Amino acid sequence: MACNPQDPESTQAVVWRYLGQARLFTGEYKKSIEAFNFYLQTPQPSNNKARVLQDKSTALLALKEFDKAEKEVEKALSLQPQSRIYGMLCIIWAEIALQQEKYDEAIKRLIKPTYAIEDTSITPTALLKSSFAHEKIGELDKSKELKLKLQSKYPEYVAETIIPGTNDSTAEFSQNN
Repeated sequence: MACNPQDPESTQAVVWRYLGQARLFTGEYKKSIEAFNFYLQTPQPSNNKARVLQDKSTALLALKEFDKAEKEVEKALSLQPQSRIYGMLCIIWAEIALQQEKYDEAIKRLIKPTYAIEDTSITPTALLKSSFAHEKIGELDKSKELKLKLQSKYPEYVAETIIPGTNDSTAEFSQNN
């Protein structure tokens, strides 16, 4: 057996990381969290730890455990990860707020990935989610502005869920606009 939950220290940390990711992407969220927890018990560089905390928070979000997901995102953000991971953490952090209909909070959490990070795997998703949140609070002009920026700057962008195996808050929004 490649990993041993009865003796997690006997398994290389990277095995726990990949097992957690495989379980996350197959919808086995609770089992993915267990694997991520074993990984997080090992000494790792802060960027690697932040990436696994991102995955763990995504699993918690899929389970609708918002408070726990938020704590994991905040823990990862405190590690000051590189910009791509930082941007993805902000998107997950915003999604937690969006799923609780805390649209003003989501907008705040999306400021950096929307305006300060220029990355094709982050910025379009941030623009879409920010547009969605602005629409929900009645700021239709701002929503339209962000949507137009998304369409002009990223014409090939196709929205995908950030939560494997389920839809996120903007799934229907992106299809309807």
